Amino acid sequence: MLFKKMIVTAAGVLLVGGIVLGTEAYSYLSTGWNRASRAVKDQVPVSFELDRARNMLPGLDREIERCMHTVAKEEAAIEQLERDVSKRHDALARCEQQMLKLRTDLASGKHEYVYGGRKYSVVQVKSDLSARLSGCKTRKATIDNMQQILGARRSGLDAARQKLAEMQSSRTQMVVDIENLEARLKMVEVAQTAAGFKFDDSNLSRTRELVADVSARLDVMSKLAQLETTGGEIPVDAPMATDVVEQVAEYFGESNDEGAKMANVATTDAK
Repeated sequence: MLFKKMIVTAAGVLLVGGIVLGTEAYSYLSTGWNRASRAVKDQVPVSFELDRARNMLPGLDREIERCMHTVAKEEAAIEQLERDVSKRHDALARCEQQMLKLRTDLASGKHEYVYGGRKYSVVQVKSDLSARLSGCKTRKATIDNMQQILGARRSGLDAARQKLAEMQSSRTQMVVDIENLEARLKMVEVAQTAAGFKFDDSNLSRTRELVADVSARLDVMSKLAQLETTGGEIPVDAPMATDVVEQVAEYFGESNDEGAKMANVATTDAK
């Protein structure tokens, strides 16, 4: 309400200024008005504008419902018109068949004709044939006019259907756009909130240094434990095998004699 009053007041000032001061003064006033309008609009919260956009969706839904009702009503009317045209086609076909029969009978050259148990003269048959011809022409002209009307209404219905589809698609896209804008607004609000916080990370740095120091001390203690276990003595009781055959025998847990025998057998077989 306040914004509305401001806008009405500013518009009145512009009008009076334009009349009293002339074109140049009016340009100054209009420029000031545009700047004031932008300033007022910038002061409106984004969340409020998004709420406005959501509140406008029901109005669009009502427009879509009205369009759907119009399309459904026109579809029913066109179906009724199509049935009417179909019936008129059938009636015209029967009229033409009867007219052809009368013409064929007249071509036979008889003086009297019997239809439905009654006798008719040549003059009567010709008069009836003339009336039927006029009726067929009228029916055909009516059907042609109805076909043109039907074609125009079908074109209008196609345009209405396309418009309805566009409105439904736009409505769906608007909902998606509003949801995306709301998500972006929340991200901006979170970023602004996070930027306002002051974190003290000195405690974290001291804890990281303490963990690194403890890790280094454990490494030293592990090395000292290994040295104390070996005692620094040379392992003279368990000489390491130097020959490859002995190393293989040791790998398989065999004695030196068994490894030598297997090596001799392998050499003999190779020869």
